[in-house]
Amino acid sequence: MLRIHCMQQWYNLSNGMMEDALHEIASMRMFAKLSLDQATPDLTTIGMTYFLDHSELMQKVWNFLNQFKIQYRQLLEQSQDINTKLDKNLAELTAIEFNMNPSEFEEFTDMLVITTNEYKRSFLLHKEVLRRHFDFPFEPGISESLVIG
Repeated sequence: MLRIHCMQQWYNLSNGMMEDALHEIASMRMFAKLSLDQATPDLTTIGMTYFLDHSELMQKVWNFLNQFKIQYRQLLEQSQDINTKLDKNLAELTAIEFNMNPSEFEEFTDMLVITTNEYKRSFLLHKEVLRRHFDFPFEPGISESLVIG
């Protein structure tokens, strides 16, 4: 029940939503250590988490876990700062190296991200390479043209 309660807090799920998630999302069932052949907790059982949440024992657990939250929040902020600087540098490099403005490059990468088929993705890349007249020291798509040396 503690694992279910934690997921409910992390994902901000109501009791009913948590019950549905346990039925529909395999990773949540696995984290809660439930299998398909077991009965999953229902709305009433999950509703007992309210009492867990407001108990003295649970407050001690949350206080303990919050100690780590501060440490990881600092790490997250540092990572976000590094990512911001990297994004700025990549935008500058894109403008210089590929003669693309950052919004054009972002649009192109978004198009690649939403393309789920690897063949279509390679087609989009190939089309962009031809459009921009990129020169490579090898023939794209032909591994024998690579000079390893």
